[in-house]
Amino acid sequence: MYPYKNNFILLTCVLFLLLSADCFAQTVTDGSGAAAKNRKTTVKIGLGYNSGLNYFGRTDSLKSSGAFPSLEVDFKNGLYLSSDFIFLHNNVTDLKYAATNIEGGFKFNNTANTFTGNVFVSKFFYNSGELVQSALKAQTGVNLSFLNKIIDVNGGADMKFSDKADIGLTGGIDHIIKFTGILGKGVLVLDPSAYVYGGTQNFTHTYYKQENLLFLPVSEQQVSEQGKRFDILAYEFSVPVVLAVSKFQVILDPAYILPQHVINPDGTERQNPPGLFYVTAGVNYTF
Repeated sequence: MYPYKNNFILLTCVLFLLLSADCFAQTVTDGSGAAAKNRKTTVKIGLGYNSGLNYFGRTDSLKSSGAFPSLEVDFKNGLYLSSDFIFLHNNVTDLKYAATNIEGGFKFNNTANTFTGNVFVSKFFYNSGELVQSALKAQTGVNLSFLNKIIDVNGGADMKFSDKADIGLTGGIDHIIKFTGILGKGVLVLDPSAYVYGGTQNFTHTYYKQENLLFLPVSEQQVSEQGKRFDILAYEFSVPVVLAVSKFQVILDPAYILPQHVINPDGTERQNPPGLFYVTAGVNYTF
């Protein structure tokens, strides 16, 4: 699929969200039971850091880290628009701008706040091809969560667009532990989580085929084969910690991810790929 077709799909999805949101917002409520149309529009700015940039556990050869200023606008009808500006750092490259990710979508939940989710579309703009996921041009999908006091069940489905399209599925569980009265009226939340990620992987396997004449080798011919299959991409375990005080949020998210079925550049599958421990940290302020 050519890039301009990806842009057309992205634009179509955004228009659909904009046209349908006003109708959908009439039946969707926020966690307090107030109608979604009575929400206030908020603006959130943030600054984050990731100690090990990865794509389902797949890293670049330099094990890069990254910083990402962010901006998000949540409209009172449930629509939202966010952007992350990604800066890359490793042993070879000083901190430099690498990419921007712009995402738009619609957030929803029921009156009892036992069911939440969002639908989204996102578009990536790269300054270079240094990020491990730089082949990814756009993405669209839906995330759903079923919440209760014992365990939350989460799921998602998405479509990723590069030169071809890939399907992704996500499943996970978590349990929220909340402490109130921190630093006055602050709230501290711990959220032990376990997730599994699956999806298709488009890849090209190139090899040399030997031509024989009367059982004697005479030449070699380069052959490329394309394949597509659905596999488990990674398992991830994390314990996000969020401290919310007034309009500030401080986030610390240590995680361990185990990549599965990693495809080498030659099309073969890497045996026993190593796991990755990384930490995401950040601070947000909401207006």
